[in-house]
Amino acid sequence: SEPSLAFIGDTGPLVEQLASDFWIRHTWDLPGDQYQWLIKGADAYKLSRNAFVELGEEFLQAPWAVVLPESTGAIRPDRGPWDAKLEAARRAFSTGRLELLMLLGSFGKRLNDPYSNSKKLDSAADAIEEWLRHGNPRAARHKKHLIFTEATILSCVGKGQTVLPAEIGHPAIHALDALFSEIKPYNDMYIPWAQALKREFLRELEDRLPKLAIQHRAQSYGDLLTTLANALDARGLPGPPNVLNHAIRTRYKAALIDEFQDTDPVQWAIFQRVFGDGSRPLVLVGDEKQAIYYFRGADVHA
Repeated sequence: SEPSLAFIGDTGPLVEQLASDFWIRHTWDLPGDQYQWLIKGADAYKLSRNAFVELGEEFLQAPWAVVLPESTGAIRPDRGPWDAKLEAARRAFSTGRLELLMLLGSFGKRLNDPYSNSKKLDSAADAIEEWLRHGNPRAARHKKHLIFTEATILSCVGKGQTVLPAEIGHPAIHALDALFSEIKPYNDMYIPWAQALKREFLRELEDRLPKLAIQHRAQSYGDLLTTLANALDARGLPGPPNVLNHAIRTRYKAALIDEFQDTDPVQWAIFQRVFGDGSRPLVLVGDEKQAIYYFRGADVHA
């Protein structure tokens, strides 16, 4: 015989399963810098498996929430412009390193430290070459990397000295300037991607969670509420009572809700649909100062 339906007080394990599957599918083949951006990005866009679990559990507390804006899917940022400028900077610096260091050293006291210190320049050149090998935008703009940009060089002109941009017009400097100018546009592309991933996960959660629950023959107490609300057509307030609505009103001539401050929008919609037309007494007893179930979706303003 078919196994009986099991009630689960917490859908957390199912949400965790879906979040893990979603995270793996979208990150297993990411380049290192893209993966690092997701897990170490700005707080509002920092993502991880656990972040998706938290997002899903929060979303389930508002079962009739609508995910906006509409999205056709999460499209990864295009690395093309970045990779092209990265390769150009690699070539320019690799072939022109010695010439560049000689150029900067030739200014002598016209440029302040580190340009007047050959050891520091060599160390900075080693650092920029090492970074150019992997080209992670998140690791860029280190102090040593910026030594070879036009703006940094001109900011280090000695007091009473003059260095014109044309005097430091070296291909490696131009290539690095072009590469660093691409960092902000490159990082900015990740913000809509992170937002799209969140929207895609929530839509997948809406679609797959009920199927996963059926597969496990499990139903949560929240499912009981939304199933009843949907059966009453509580989303379509107001309107004439349906068969189930009529049966409840016939059996119960009045309703009293105690601890009303802890009802959530779904619970309130159920009672409003059945007793909200004024033809049956509906008594609400609550104290907003005692509201303690917000973490479970309770809304004193529902």
